Amino acid sequence: MKAVGFVLSTMLLTICSGTQGQTASTPILRPIGPALDVRPPFAFDKAKSRRSVSGITCSPHGTFQQCLIVFDEGTKAQFAVLGTTRLEPIGALIEMAGVDAELDAEGAALADGFYYVTGSHSVKRTSCKPNQASRAVVRFRATAASGLPPRIDVSELMGTSRLWDLMLEDSYLRLHVDGCLGNGTGGSVEQMQRRPGINIEGVAVTGGRLYAGFRGPSEGGVTPVFSVDAKALFEGGDAKPRLHRLSLGERVGIRDMAVARDSILLLLGPDDHESMEGAAWQIAEWRPDTDASPRPLAVLDARKEDMGQACFEALKPEALAILEELEGRFRIVVLSDGVCDGGPLIFDVPK
Repeated sequence: MKAVGFVLSTMLLTICSGTQGQTASTPILRPIGPALDVRPPFAFDKAKSRRSVSGITCSPHGTFQQCLIVFDEGTKAQFAVLGTTRLEPIGALIEMAGVDAELDAEGAALADGFYYVTGSHSVKRTSCKPNQASRAVVRFRATAASGLPPRIDVSELMGTSRLWDLMLEDSYLRLHVDGCLGNGTGGSVEQMQRRPGINIEGVAVTGGRLYAGFRGPSEGGVTPVFSVDAKALFEGGDAKPRLHRLSLGERVGIRDMAVARDSILLLLGPDDHESMEGAAWQIAEWRPDTDASPRPLAVLDARKEDMGQACFEALKPEALAILEELEGRFRIVVLSDGVCDGGPLIFDVPK
């Protein structure tokens, strides 16, 4: 079933009870106005690619921010300038050099001058066939060049499959690599006997560590985050891997992550089961330096009519960025898979 909005249902209770049980006090938020105008559209030839937004990361908070938007179709990304009413794609599409096939990019992060893009590290959803191209994390620098049309110059682009290797060494994650996603039934006998497969959908880099957030596996209301030393991941040395297991609720996974001043915001949604019926999305705050469960901040309520355009297939929030962090609230932007150019929506989320 295709999701046509952020649906409020019994899953709302599940999510809230999974994150410290604040059901009664967790506000339900409508977006601040309709979707931002995206003009010109992202530079793909096909609507299918434009409907595949899967991650966003933006420069430090300000009135106008340079953002990198990634897509889970193909191997290309694009920069855009985010203003108060408009998201303006700039420059040409960026080719993730060194990735031979579809990266299945699912998350983006920015730290210390480097942009990071992660593949899902998962098998193909319907067939359970291996997707080695998705087992990569890419890092690069980008600078805006003067002139018209605007240009973004990329340098020091490097890809690594070491995160996959480190997951194979983890006693929990190695039970799930190559496992099928959702209702996938096309795998080998060995794959079908495995526990639910891994699927990275969010990434954040802070304090020198890269945090990979999983949509699945989600077992017993617990979803993993795998963190490593970001520099060592690409340049060698001890990556100091650590598995964090977050209590989020039954069939709840991480759909994206964004770094705040002293925490990480999580965009939560349904895990890898195929059905989207009853799906709800929530923003939670997690402090990785503590053992506390993520703290729910808000449930997001948006509908197809907020999109204001016809290039619509489904509404599946997949990308989160913080526009502004004030004493009492976060102003965030959320983009969705299934909507051309992501249909960016703004929310004010109380702390």
